[in-house]
This record gives sequence, C-alpha cells and structure tokens, in this order.
Amino acid sequence: MKKKILIIDDNDELRLFLKKALEKQGHTVIPSADTISAIERLIANDDVDVIITDYRVGPLDDDIWLKFLKKFYGDKKVIIISGYALKEFGYEDIKYIKKPFDLSELLDEFE
Repeated sequence: MKKKILIIDDNDELRLFLKKALEKQGHTVIPSADTISAIERLIANDDVDVIITDYRVGPLDDDIWLKFLKKFYGDKKVIIISGYALKEFGYEDIKYIKKPFDLSELLDEFE
C-alpha cells in the first residue's frame, strides 16, 4: 500500500536519497530539514501516514520532539533513524533504526 511519508533529517544527502528511493516505490514523500518546518508540513498535510525522523534534528530538543509527535500525531507510524545510541525513551510503538541502515529495513516497517 502506498503511503504519504514525512522525512525529517538535517542531512541533505540522506533526505534526498530517501525521497527519491521512496518515491520510486510509489510513495508520496514530503522532506523537511528540521522540526519547525516538519510541524508546518504536518499541519498542511494531515493525511501523512508515516513520519521518519532523525532523533537529533533540532531545533526542538529530541525528547520534546518525540513527546510532541506522540501527543499530536500518535495515530501516525513514527520511525526514528539515528546514528546515535538511544536511551530508552519509553515508546514501544516507535521503531528505532540505527544509521547506516539498508533501505529494505526501512521499507519493511511500513509496507
């Protein structure tokens, strides 16, 4: 099933790669370089199915960003991609994928 996906990552190359790769799979992709523009895109696109976000993307603090997503977009699939080892953040329904990752690992999470 094709999804509408918001990608939040401050790494331009990774964000562009994921956008192209996911669009090639037939998904609609909305890229964002930071959490503030991501909020703007979420407000404008209330039909997003999946949120893929770097953990340390700013300017919102990492934990505040996750709490925001859970409170206002808890019905959306959230996947964290990060090169950092994450502490336990208490959300069993948020998937964590460590960078670098294989694209198929990411696709398996929402297909």
